[in-house]
Amino acid sequence: MESMMYLFAGVTLGLVISVFGQTMKLQKRLRQLSIVDAKVDALLKHAEIEFDPFEQVNQEVIDAIKNGSKIEAIRLYKESSGVSLKEAKEYVEEFQRRAGLGG
Repeated sequence: MESMMYLFAGVTLGLVISVFGQTMKLQKRLRQLSIVDAKVDALLKHAEIEFDPFEQVNQEVIDAIKNGSKIEAIRLYKESSGVSLKEAKEYVEEFQRRAGLGG
């Protein structure tokens, strides 16, 4: 019985270490992507290229975001664009971030 507890503890510890390692790799990758994103924004600005991924956003979605109705904005964007719920949520959150409207 005691050996089973040690085995379980060992397996659990191994899983925790593995998950921690993967989390660290993901955080590093996100930092790298953030740097790339900033560089692309700087290049676009330097080249005087206007790029607004939100220019095609339905006004109802924008109004819902500005009114703090995030769930409504996600629903409206999902319906109007045909994207998945996850994609709609990410899009609305990115819109909020870029517009400085919180999250």
